[in-house]
Amino acid sequence: MKHRLRVELSLLLAVAVIVVVSLVLSERRGAPRDEPPSAISTVTAGDPELLPVATAVAPIELPHEPRSEIELGSAPGSAAPRRKQTKRAAVATGWVSGHVRYLDGSPARDVDVALVPASMLHDPRWRTLKSEIGQCRSDAQGEFRVECVAPGEYFVRATGSYGLLCVTEPFALWPEESRHDVDVVLARGSFVGGRIVVPPGGSCVGLSVSLAHDRFVWAPSFARQELGPDGRFDLGPVSPGSCELRLHLPPSTGNIPMPSGVSSVVVATLQLAQGEKLERDFEFPDFPGTIAIDVFVNGRPASNVAMGFWVEDRERRLVLHGASDANGQFGPSPAFPGAWRLKVGNVRAGWTYAYPEPLLVATASVTRARIDVTIAEGEVSFFDVESGAALAQRTIYVLATEGDGPISRRKTDAQGRARWTLATGDYRFRLEPFGVEIKTNYRGVPTSIDPAHTVPFRWTNKGPELSEARL
Repeated sequence: MKHRLRVELSLLLAVAVIVVVSLVLSERRGAPRDEPPSAISTVTAGDPELLPVATAVAPIELPHEPRSEIELGSAPGSAAPRRKQTKRAAVATGWVSGHVRYLDGSPARDVDVALVPASMLHDPRWRTLKSEIGQCRSDAQGEFRVECVAPGEYFVRATGSYGLLCVTEPFALWPEESRHDVDVVLARGSFVGGRIVVPPGGSCVGLSVSLAHDRFVWAPSFARQELGPDGRFDLGPVSPGSCELRLHLPPSTGNIPMPSGVSSVVVATLQLAQGEKLERDFEFPDFPGTIAIDVFVNGRPASNVAMGFWVEDRERRLVLHGASDANGQFGPSPAFPGAWRLKVGNVRAGWTYAYPEPLLVATASVTRARIDVTIAEGEVSFFDVESGAALAQRTIYVLATEGDGPISRRKTDAQGRARWTLATGDYRFRLEPFGVEIKTNYRGVPTSIDPAHTVPFRWTNKGPELSEARL
């Protein structure tokens, strides 16, 4: 009798639980939700100032369900960190589709379309960061479709063949919902052609021109082309708007440490209309001359010697890199007019040499110079200035007498000795102290020097004048 009573009570309890669960589920299914926006506005990047910024993004609240632990760039409408997808995550069954067209209404084909989490607009790198949830390319009718999209808040980014960037306003994609009304509008690209007028005696060998938006050095709307022998070029398509036509020196081939800078100058600033084809000649008073260098090390022509040129008498520092050939010759290489400083060296061997006089370059003329460098190998022993103990297994830097730029570094052996190959001249030794964090640049060498840990010395054609140094 007691056993039968327990069974009946268990059945009644189970029925009560089922009824309560059913009521809860019915209330959740009937709960109202905000309707998503019915139209998606677009922003066309014909004028880069029209691009949305992170502060303009308004979070959209989405309904949260126990199974919605999905991996987006971050949680919808926030800048929270990424969350890993679990087995119970919401199934990505939705899609986003629409049309890409030009301002005149014609379809834009072969346009790269990407679906990006709206939270990425809070990141200043959103224009270049790889953060796409999905991507595709528009067809001949300008249609696109991105499938298998999970619920969240997104925007659509479209990039034309000429780099024009266009984005939509953020929109919400609800669970078990798709979007088919996304309209993206692109401006047609512009073209610039003509020639850079070459003065008598000038040469276009190694020169190139580029066209890009003047307000964005990273601009995807960028075209570059080598000049023809007569200075002719044909650039485009590029996105319309304010653009800079720049003249570039040859690409860098050396790796000697030297001041940073640019290797191009602005020829003209142009205001391009949508679909415009501009054709004209460009007069440029700072047309490059050329530099030719012969390099001798210990009296012999030296190959593979790195060279770095820079000039300071402009709004921005200009730089030029290169290396000597098998005959110890560099150039003739194009260089803009100005007083260029020169540093040569062998980074692997650890020596550099600064040419004492500036090289004066004029338009459409040749500047020649001969560099004679004497190098020698030598050894120095290092001791602690207070205790007199050998500085074993310590890092020693060689610095120039002026400035904080390091030339090379060595680690001492168990007896505190280190060897260098240096060009003749005056230098400083610098000790890396224990327990002190040293700020370094991308080459791993210090950017700030403590004078209390340096010792001046002279390097001759027979090696160092001192045999030991106390640091």
